[in-house]
Amino acid sequence: MEKNVEILVVDDDFSYAQTIANMIGRKCNIKAIPTSSTDEAIRVMKKHCIKIAILDQRMPCMKGTELFENLSKINPYMRSIMLTGQADSDDIRKAYETHKYDAVLEKHEIDKLHDIVFRLYAKYTSVVAGNRTPKPIKRKFKFLPRAIKCSIISTDCVLDDHYVEDGWITEKKVSENEEITETHTYSFSKEVKITESSKRLLESSLSVKSPFIKLIKQGITAEIINSYERSVKTSASNSSTKEIKYSLGKDEKNSKGVKIISKQYEYAQLYKTYLVHLQIVCGCCQTKRIIPLNILMPKENYLTRVINHLENGEEEVFLTGRCSF
Repeated sequence: MEKNVEILVVDDDFSYAQTIANMIGRKCNIKAIPTSSTDEAIRVMKKHCIKIAILDQRMPCMKGTELFENLSKINPYMRSIMLTGQADSDDIRKAYETHKYDAVLEKHEIDKLHDIVFRLYAKYTSVVAGNRTPKPIKRKFKFLPRAIKCSIISTDCVLDDHYVEDGWITEKKVSENEEITETHTYSFSKEVKITESSKRLLESSLSVKSPFIKLIKQGITAEIINSYERSVKTSASNSSTKEIKYSLGKDEKNSKGVKIISKQYEYAQLYKTYLVHLQIVCGCCQTKRIIPLNILMPKENYLTRVINHLENGEEEVFLTGRCSF
């Protein structure tokens, strides 16, 4: 069974549940596990700290509301989402009246799911963290509006290996019947990244722009390093040099018999993805907001791939390995 699972997806159509789980993993960077069995759902709940359950209301063996009651006995803090395709309005009304669901989503609105997941994840964390003492960001934010106080509620590593899609760097391109051996230097960046969606959310919440976000990022970075020093500790060297052989044979073809006219060798930095919950308190009315942020912490590893440019105009992409700086 998978480790560090935080979201449970239950639907009598397993392929649909798997699609939902994959989408959550891709868009939210949170591990989700799919199942079509209510018994399996209860076993998963007992083994993992499930924060959100996404349940189909109409299932053959048990309604989603009944399953929710069983799951909530295991973790009463769990948040829940009803997926409805065939459920009638009476089911939805009863679910809201009995407070069995935090959100109801029709299956044709599934593109909204990741936003609801982020909101409920933050809600779960804020409830569970109620007994924790928030850790103030030690750096003094003298440029922030004085009425705003920021503190970190939690930092959780949600994905061990992640790369940014537009972060691929081309190191060499070779043509037909060409072989080159070069010494290549791989530079290791220690800069922490806040994803663009998280940056926009933070800016809209604070009504401040880039310089202030940079200060907050420094505070978050220090907190992550302090909390996860062993997993993010870096070596003294920021780069490594390796001798690499790049080649493309004459009349080389792919597995389908299409001729390869050129090969492009690329690499990308790998990151750990952290979900950081930032608490913002208004100094005037003491209103609290919990903001979930996706933070990318660089690792001492990079991913390599080769892109085959084919004679018919198509491209093939192959991941070729994982290396250390």
